[in-house]
Order: sequence, then C-alpha cells, then structure tokens
Amino acid sequence: MFRLFARLLITALGLIALGGTVGFAQSGQLSGRVTDPQGAAIPDASVLIVNQERNFKRDTKTDGLGAYSAPYLPAGRYQVSAQKDGFSGANRVIQLTVGQSFVLDIQMTVASTSTDVTVQAEANNSSIELDTASLSTTCRMRK
Repeated sequence: MFRLFARLLITALGLIALGGTVGFAQSGQLSGRVTDPQGAAIPDASVLIVNQERNFKRDTKTDGLGAYSAPYLPAGRYQVSAQKDGFSGANRVIQLTVGQSFVLDIQMTVASTSTDVTVQAEANNSSIELDTASLSTTCRMRK
C-alpha cells in the first residue's frame, strides 16, 4: 500500500513539474542595456514593458551596468519604454515569440534644457530728457 501511494505521489509531482515547464516554454525573455549617446551605461533607469494585446505590464530597473532583464514574458507585441531624469524618454515596439530571447538595447538622448529670464525695470523719467537727445547724471564725491 505504501509503495502504491509513493508511486502515485511521484507521478503527480512529475506531472506538476512538467506542467510548469510547459508554461515557461510558452514565454519569451527580453533583456538589453540602456545607454547614453556615448555608449555609457545609464544605471537605475526605469524600463516599462507593456503587452499591447493583453495590457500586461512589467516594470523593471537597470543595474549599475545599465542592463535589464524581463524573463517569462508571454509571447506578443510589446511597447518598451525607458525613462531617467536628465534624459529624453525612449520608446520601442517589438514582437516577442515563444521561446525567444530578445535583446533590445536602448540608447537615450540627453534632455534639452532651456531657461527663460524676464527682466523688468522702470525708467526714472527725471534723468531722461524726452525733448532733446541728451542724458544727464549727477555724481557726488564721498570721502
């Protein structure tokens, strides 16, 4: 009786393990590096991976070498976007197939910065002659 129970248990565990393997075999993997225009790694960048057909989302971060990895993604069409302060966001669309290990390196550009300065001043009309083309100023000597 014990041997029969042991065989049934081993068979059940084997089927469960086989079912898990089949589930993983129906997925793919996405990995790559996020770099700047000179090829330097961008650590701690956010990489968002969205399956456009199922609205499945996976969010990951790059490591110190700018590398990211997203294993066990269901096959399908994905939009991959990378974000990091100081850089312009980057978006790519890929098609991931069953069993595929897709390598997607993303190069981000440095975000442009601009500063607007507005200067406002009021003219003191007492020192400006509006009727003639002359300007006068009074200077005092201090000791």
